[in-house]
Amino acid sequence: MPTDANSRLREACLQIAKVTLKSPSTDVLETIAEEYFACAKTFERRFEDTNGPSIDVLINAVWFIAESLAHGEVARDIFWFDASVDALIELLVPTRMATARGQQLRKQAEDALRMLNA
Repeated sequence: MPTDANSRLREACLQIAKVTLKSPSTDVLETIAEEYFACAKTFERRFEDTNGPSIDVLINAVWFIAESLAHGEVARDIFWFDASVDALIELLVPTRMATARGQQLRKQAEDALRMLNA
């Protein structure tokens, strides 16, 4: 991942740490942010194809989690974060065979986004 993308992803992970932790020390905040960052980096392989989606999809997914899903109850729960990133990325950049219901959800998400952008 390019340095700029790394720093943008790290910034998003830091924001999640700020939202999920209640008044931590700077050291704790940075440690937790690095744990989120290491987890998020495991998804970058899905964006290695130069003809595929940009790494910005991952960065924006992490920002979405920071701004819409993160809350104090999850604190240091890396499993929550991993599952949240995985669900968003799978919806946006599918890599597994979806059932009919899964394909229906993707289509509904696409339709909803089209309506929002119209």
